[in-house]
Amino acid sequence: MSQATILVCIALALASSGCGGGWQIEQLTPVQVMERKRPERVRVQLADKSSIQLNRPSIVGDSLYGVQPGGVRRAVALSAVTRVDTPGYNSAPILVGVLLALGIAIVIANGGQVLSY
Repeated sequence: MSQATILVCIALALASSGCGGGWQIEQLTPVQVMERKRPERVRVQLADKSSIQLNRPSIVGDSLYGVQPGGVRRAVALSAVTRVDTPGYNSAPILVGVLLALGIAIVIANGGQVLSY
């Protein structure tokens, strides 16, 4: 395996490791998010500007219930929720990684020269 191939593989692996995360800000109410999307986890922003992540969220009455990281069950009044975020997908790190890997491969293929005239 050539040095260029190894570097390209490393760059692609690093780039793809950052693409799974991120949050999508929802324009729906918490009730609408739960009914339409049924997310496995949510991040909610509260009226006091704090935010919490809830796994396995559900709405019971006028409260949003879920399990916080660490296993603590938590209830939040829907009236205190100002925003709901759901897990999102960000393709930008993949694109940057692919372009970086291609650039590295081209430089190595040119014997270390950025441009050959």
